[in-house]
This record gives sequence, structure tokens and C-alpha cells, in this order.
Amino acid sequence: MALGMCDYCQRASRYNDGDITHPYCGKTCAKKAKNAGFDGVGVTSPDTRACLLCKRRSQSKRYRHYCSSQCLQKAEQDAPQLLEIPSYHDDYTNVENQFYASWRSTGTVCPTVQHIYKIVVPSNISKRYENYRSVLFQSAEVESRGHFAGQRSFNGKTMTKGNENRRWHGTKRDCNLGDPGNSGLCSSTSCALCSIIKDGFKACAVMIYGPDNLYSVRTGHIQNLKPSPLKAMLLNLVVVGKGHKLTATQTNFKQAPYGFDSVLAEIGHDELIVYDDDAVCPCYLVMHA
Repeated sequence: MALGMCDYCQRASRYNDGDITHPYCGKTCAKKAKNAGFDGVGVTSPDTRACLLCKRRSQSKRYRHYCSSQCLQKAEQDAPQLLEIPSYHDDYTNVENQFYASWRSTGTVCPTVQHIYKIVVPSNISKRYENYRSVLFQSAEVESRGHFAGQRSFNGKTMTKGNENRRWHGTKRDCNLGDPGNSGLCSSTSCALCSIIKDGFKACAVMIYGPDNLYSVRTGHIQNLKPSPLKAMLLNLVVVGKGHKLTATQTNFKQAPYGFDSVLAEIGHDELIVYDDDAVCPCYLVMHA
């Protein structure tokens, strides 16, 4: 723990009222620390694997981000919604590290992550995604054709079912979703960010390489259009399946070539194009300065 820094966020200095230096930078961190299990003087360390909903018990391997079926069901019942992840949490660190490792925009300084939210999508979106990824009776099913789970990819990593990857996607927002105190989705039909979280991705959302969605391994090339001190970036689960690699600009693809599930556009940078809305599921919202 850095000397003189807030016991909770570790980003700002401890507050001094003129007489006493308090363990936290302000009332917000003091309240969050209390909810996270601090003992009031910063002695008790917070649970870095706390349930993202109740924050009282540790996450269960069975329920991933939650401690129990009750918290999982409650989160899904209230979907779509954003659950802010505390900066001390392992999930925050994991996503933050991927953001910094993915920054490849030349000539610009990597921005600082300010807030990270877990996106809880409606059950119909997550079910369509999982069906596309693994259900055997679907004709469009990827895993039954590729048998990716357990195989080694070109970089030596073990593939998951459907060759699932995490990819970045930048899009515009017409509201301040993700800014401090703004976790409610707006009703604007032109707000792409809220529309994606509520309804999933649509093939016409991004017109790149034809009427396709484009997802990138890097974070530096897409900015949000809403005027705000913060900018938004989505981290998504994407079923890559068997990818067809492009090494030259080709714009005539309306679908992946026969025998392939996606297109890997290695044209100056690493980008991925999929042709099925169900191949993508928004997972995290990252707000950066």
C-alpha cells in the first residue's frame, strides 16, 4: 500500500481536515470501504474476489462473477444493467491490464482507466451467444465443427469452446452512461452504446468491410463522440471460430469464406470481423480519461 494514499482506491491522497489525516481520500471512498468490508480504519483488506452484486461474499467458480445462484438470478432479473467493479477487485485489474497491454495507437499517450463496469445483458442475448458458441443441435454451431476447446492457438494459449476471445469495440454514446453517478441506460434510439447493451450487436452497427461488425485487439483507434471528460470502450466476448486471415485490403466479403467463421484483418493492425450478431456479447464497459 502506497504511503499517504487512500486505503481504498490507492489513487488519491488521504484527506486531512487540518488536525487528522483520515485513511481515505473522501466520503465516497470511506463509504465504499465500509461496504467492502474495511473495519473503518483501513486495517481489514477488502475481498478482491467479492461478488459483484452483493459484495458481501466471495465469488463462486460455479457462478463466476457472483457468490450464489440468488445473486446471479437477481442480477439477471434486473438486466440490462451495469455493476461498477471496485478498483481493488481482481476483475478490475484483469480488464485494466488488458486495456493497457492493448494500447497500440502510435503517437498518443495511453489514457488512464477511471472506471470499469460489468455489463449484465438480458438473458436472451447471453443465451443466443452461448447457443452460437456451443449448442450441438444448431446448424450455425461453431464448436461442433471446429472442436477448439483444449487446442493450442498460434500463440501457444489454450483455446476455449468456440475459440472465444475478448475484443475491444468503440462506439458513440448520446448520454453520459459510465460517467460517475451515471449507470442508468438512456432511451435514445441513436445512442449506440445503450442500444448494444440492451439489444446486443447488430450487423449494421459499424460499416467497415461491408455491413459488418469490427472488433479489435487494440484500444487506441476508436473514440466516442459524446462530449465528456471520459471516453467509453466495450470489452466483448467474441466467438472467433476458424478465422480467415486477410493480408491485403478486401472489401467484397458479405460473409466469411466457406469453411470459416470470421475474418482476421491483419492490415496494419489486428482486427476481427464477424458476420453473425450472436457471435458477440458485451461484457465490460471501460471508462478512460
